[in-house]
Amino acid sequence: MTTNRAASRLTIADMMRSTKLLGASFAGPSWLRWLATLKAAYAEPMDADEVAAFEEVAERSPPKQRVKELVCVVGRGGGKAASRV
Repeated sequence: MTTNRAASRLTIADMMRSTKLLGASFAGPSWLRWLATLKAAYAEPMDADEVAAFEEVAERSPPKQRVKELVCVVGRGGGKAASRV
């Protein structure tokens, strides 16, 4: 059995940006905090804007390694599915 190595290397950020995957749902700068939070949870490399966005919502530095569990408390206007209907 062969595996698609390129597919296994996709990061959560790649999937959120890809127009063939989730990109249409996560377009625009308003998703920066979500992207930064997910990248932090997966311990993916982050640029300065992403680190700042993460620190703004988490009030801490990004974790050094992938987390076991991510819990998000999201208030009104936080970009949940109902906001996009």
